Amino acid sequence: MISHAKTIADSESWNDWLQKRSYLKNKIKADKKDLRSYFLSLHGATEAAFRQIIFVGLRKNNVSYKDANDWIFHNDRTPGRGNNKGDYIPLFNNLYSPYELSWESMLENSLALSRHWNLWLGYSKAVRNHLAHSIRDYSEEWIEAGIYIDQGLLYYLDHDLAMIFGHSPFLALSQYSPRLPVVRSGSDPYDVTGVKKGKPRPTMSLKETKAQLEELGYPVIAEK
Repeated sequence: MISHAKTIADSESWNDWLQKRSYLKNKIKADKKDLRSYFLSLHGATEAAFRQIIFVGLRKNNVSYKDANDWIFHNDRTPGRGNNKGDYIPLFNNLYSPYELSWESMLENSLALSRHWNLWLGYSKAVRNHLAHSIRDYSEEWIEAGIYIDQGLLYYLDHDLAMIFGHSPFLALSQYSPRLPVVRSGSDPYDVTGVKKGKPRPTMSLKETKAQLEELGYPVIAEK
């Protein structure tokens, strides 16, 4: 049995661990009393964690905060095994090569992370997609297995990257030590990543949408 697995599965220990990682904690909104909602929220946090790692990598490569945020928004891809430009693994390798770190080497050096990564790809992602898109439902036993996988993935990803960061990668940025560089006009993220600039995500207008809904007879949606 891989070390720490029992600790991760223990609710109290997991909660204590999560409290010290505010970036992740703020992403998990659901209560574990509702396993389905909790799993969907937890799985969303795993995807946010992968995005945060790329965001920090961009910032460490002298990309400004705004440009890094914009790049993540318009070029985000769910992590997978792909090795084309723009896929997660090549992006990670490109951004963290100055630290002599690659995704493959990280998995080779951590059996626990490698196994949780494989389970996340082969089990958790599928269960999440089926639930989120109402393709099929699952019993609590299936969902609980997904929770263990996602918690373990976050734990070992945090543990192994902390050796590079010097602390958890999932702290609030204000807690990073040393702080990420202040960059007013830095490197172009498209040059840094080697990804060609594509079409931006479509824009949405809440104001215009509310007006159309009111025309269709829906109640007025008040500002909150």
